[in-house]
Amino acid sequence: MSNSPTPTQQTILTHAVGHTEGRIEWFPDNIKDGARQKVLAGLTQQIVAALTAPHIMQAVWDRMQVTRPDLTEPQVVLPMRNLAGLWRELFPAEHCRLAKLLIERVVIADGGLEITWRDQGWQELAGELLPGSIGAELQEMEETV
Repeated sequence: MSNSPTPTQQTILTHAVGHTEGRIEWFPDNIKDGARQKVLAGLTQQIVAALTAPHIMQAVWDRMQVTRPDLTEPQVVLPMRNLAGLWRELFPAEHCRLAKLLIERVVIADGGLEITWRDQGWQELAGELLPGSIGAELQEMEETV
């Protein structure tokens, strides 16, 4: 299985980047739901993978140590990992909100999709997931499963 976008996927993503600030709001008339879903699924897969990627978690933790030195690493990292596990349970509107928060740009390359992440978005997400927020609820849900 290849991660390279098909010509159709490339057309969709090129249009999104050039016309809608990266939002996928348009598909060519000949594109059926299957191709549309494949593009969106590829982006979703990369977001979920990023929520558990060690290098991203380390970067978020490094930044949070500067802005919130009172927090421990598990308080920052674990809720984000738990969010990855709960991704399928979230409403589509929340998927969209998180994608807009975390993704600055999608670039089409020979090897597949390359996402440019919003550094500030990762910090904002970590802040949303702090104890006393939804993050504490996610952690509690994960522990009871």
